[in-house]
This record gives sequence, structure tokens and C-alpha cells, in this order.
Amino acid sequence: MKKITIIVTQLELGGAQMTALDMGEYFSALGHEVVFITNQQGVMNDRLIGNKNIKKYLLKDLRREVNPLRDKKAYLQIKKILTEENPDIVHTHSSKAGILGRKAAAAVKIKYIFHTVHGFGFGFFKNPLMKKAALWAEKNAASHSTGLVFVSKDDMLTASQLKIGRKDAYHLIRSGVNFAKFSDYALTREELRKKLGIPMRSRVIVNVAPFKKQKNLLVFVSMIKEIRDSIPGIKAYIVGDGVKRKALEKAIKAASLEKNVFLPGFSQAPEEYVKAADLYLTTSLWEGLPRTIIEAFLLGIPVVGSNIGGIKEVVKNEVNGFTFDLEFPQEGISHAVSILNNKKLRSKLSKGAMANIPEEFSKAYMLERLAEMYDALG
Repeated sequence: MKKITIIVTQLELGGAQMTALDMGEYFSALGHEVVFITNQQGVMNDRLIGNKNIKKYLLKDLRREVNPLRDKKAYLQIKKILTEENPDIVHTHSSKAGILGRKAAAAVKIKYIFHTVHGFGFGFFKNPLMKKAALWAEKNAASHSTGLVFVSKDDMLTASQLKIGRKDAYHLIRSGVNFAKFSDYALTREELRKKLGIPMRSRVIVNVAPFKKQKNLLVFVSMIKEIRDSIPGIKAYIVGDGVKRKALEKAIKAASLEKNVFLPGFSQAPEEYVKAADLYLTTSLWEGLPRTIIEAFLLGIPVVGSNIGGIKEVVKNEVNGFTFDLEFPQEGISHAVSILNNKKLRSKLSKGAMANIPEEFSKAYMLERLAEMYDALG
């Protein structure tokens, strides 16, 4: 049995966080000693705290925002914990935890250090110096890594082109979803609409995401405004919460979308909104592999998404949805209107979404592959 420390910046609603929690639960259930380090605030912290088999460290200073003083404190705290715990393996998720966690692990000479890449965000820094510094930090952290796990081929290609880490240390392991939970969902669309208070006859768009820059939700709101011109009664639900909530509320009000766009907050069962919808729309600036898209497919919901990262690997035009260039959101608007106004097309894409989802996107496959990776260490 091994001692494994998992580090993730904050347990917000997201794929990196779900993957980290799934790993912690799985490896502790197998009998490994699991230590989990994250921020003390997070919408999914209760799930972590409720697991008595995992030792937790909740840090005030481990945060996503760049703050040199706070980041140094978080680094020193992580370093102290790793010195005391002395794990066999450190596995980090998310950018900030990935940088600080791997640096601390290397400093205290942890033998095996892994990081899962859930999308590279350094390309979206407007300040050239910040962009250069973020790329350098990724390269430096990768130099300390035993292995880099990628959830998308696109990110693996980016890493290779930018010389981030060694190619022989790359592993493609998708962020897996519980197929059984979604492929045979207990409640029908009509039952869920009644439960959630969604009008039965309305055409509905949904997005599940933390409210942060990466998710580009102001563009989502602007697209709904244009869609409303063609479908006046459109209803759109952004399920989640976060630092951009006030900005979203302001944008919704400015566009007079109070009767069209709704922010129901964080949900323990966001898939209920997905199953109740007609279309899943995502406008992310960057992604590894959004688990919610795979969940939408399993629920038979077509997807319109930005043509980036892992999204373009799984969303196939005219098969299970459409992708669009973020520089030309009108493409996405046109696709969304076509799907919502054409029942035959919607049915075709729904069937395409549910058909032939590869096993590599399942939670069971993901965890088995991670276990094999650790077992290979000896």
C-alpha cells in the first residue's frame, strides 16, 4: 500500500476537482493512505470532509488568484505538510496547486510527483510578461514531475510543442464520468422540469460551470440575447456560482434577460438541469476535457461548444452537436437556434450523443489507468 497526497487549489464545481475527489475516494477505499490538501472554502468541501478515510488539510492561503505573499505562505504550508506526512506519491490538479505543490514536493525530495493537466490557461494572460512567467512556471514544475497526465490530446500536443516536460512521461487519462449514473437516469425530462420549476413547453439551454474567467460566461449571456431574437421564450440556466456572479447579474440585467437567464446557484445534482434541457452550450476560453459534456451526451443532450481543447475532440459536427470559433459567436448562435427550432435535428443529435461513447471516458476506466500508473512505480 502507498501513501498518496492529492493537492487541488479549491474544490469548486469543476472537472479537475471532481477527478481529485474521485481519486481520493478510490485509493482510500483500496486501502492506500490518502492525504488531501485544498483551500478551506469550496462548494464540494463537504464531500471531502464527510470521508473519514481521507486525512485533510484545508489551507486559507491556497487560492487561484496570483498573490505573491499569499502564494509564498501556501507554498511553505504545503512544504511543511509534505515534510511531516512524507508520502510516496504527490499528485496535483489545477494550475496553482500544480505549481506550488510540485515545487514543494521536489524541495522535500518526494520520490514520485504527478500532475494532471486540465487545460492550459497561460495563453489567455493579456500581459505578455505574465504569459511568459506562467509558461516558465509550467515548464519548471514539469521538470520536477515523474509524470504528466493529460485529459485531452490537445493539451498533450500543446505540451509537446512548447517542450513542457518529457514526452516519455506523458499519460493520456481522460477525466472519467460514472456511466451507470447518467446512461439510465431515473427521472424523465418532464419530471425534472416539474421538480425544477422549468416551463414544460419552453426551449431550454443549460451550462454547468463555476463563475470564473475561464468559462467566459459573459459571452454565454450575450449569445442568449441573440438567440432570444429568434426564440423569444428561451430559458437558459447557468448552474454554479463564483467570483463572477455579480458581473453576470449585471450583464443579465443590462440585456433585459431577467426572464430568460437564470442563476440557480450550486447544485449537488446539476445533471438534473442538463437532463431537463434541450441543449448544452459552453463558451469556455480553455478546457482540458469538460466532464459535463460527456454527462450531457450520456443524458442524450446535444452540445454546442467553443472549438478549443478537449471540446473539439468529443463534439462532432452534425453527429452530437456543433463547435464554433469564439471569434465568431454568431456560428454558435446559428447552430443553437437550428437545434432548438428543428425537432428532427435535435433528435438526430440526441441519438448521436448517446451512441458509442468510448470507455476511456468512464470513471472506472480512469481510476484503473491511474492505479496501473502508480503500480508501475513498484
